[in-house]
Amino acid sequence: MRKVIAAAMASACVLAAAPGLAAEPAKGEVVSSALEIGKLHIALPPGKWNVVAEHAGKAASSDGIPNGSPYKGYYLVQFDESKRLIGTFYARATTQPGKTIEWRDKTCQREDTLFRATLGGPVHSQDCLLVNHLVRYLQVKPRDLMDRAAWKWMQDNDVKVPKTVLEVQERLFKAGEYLWVNYTVNPEVVDFVPSTMTDWRQSEWHPEFVKTDPDRKEYIEHLKAWATANAKVHQAALRDNDQKGEIAPYPR
Repeated sequence: MRKVIAAAMASACVLAAAPGLAAEPAKGEVVSSALEIGKLHIALPPGKWNVVAEHAGKAASSDGIPNGSPYKGYYLVQFDESKRLIGTFYARATTQPGKTIEWRDKTCQREDTLFRATLGGPVHSQDCLLVNHLVRYLQVKPRDLMDRAAWKWMQDNDVKVPKTVLEVQERLFKAGEYLWVNYTVNPEVVDFVPSTMTDWRQSEWHPEFVKTDPDRKEYIEHLKAWATANAKVHQAALRDNDQKGEIAPYPR
């Protein structure tokens, strides 16, 4: 298996002079280990993370039914000494309980993925985990406001963004509350050559191609195990108010 450049992971660079705290971060701060949204302790992958965007709103189901809960979301970026992107981390969660509704999130229904797992819950509010690849990643100005804020921040700070990243998505629910997490990993940091494909189906990281590449196949197996453990940590934070969860070092 290809070797991770461990030093790059351990010494992820930040722009702020002093590390931020886990509780209620603000744009421009730096956090490590965890961030908190409301009562939730949301464990982060190791290293220091720049908070580049935040937003808030009212929670609603995917078909627009509100449940009375407010939510907050934070977008974090991590890069190494060479200003090469290591990964991004987006977390969004309700900050107080609302009425129980059918969330009907459609993320869990996707099947053309590198990995998909259901983690319990009713069908209309099912906990799930997905691993997939994204091509043309932040290569142009995104439409989504949070992605656009992160894109601009990375451009302004000369962060080197790969054309393809691996993405982990978690959708976790508890009656009138939820926690959504999307985070990315740059495969170039673990010594894979930069992707040259811009078509999702032709990508070196498409599930059909990964099956034929021993190195990528092995790495994805490690990534799946790591992502599953992470999802269970975040699930315990939501369901049981676990304040001690930690994320293991990046997979090798």
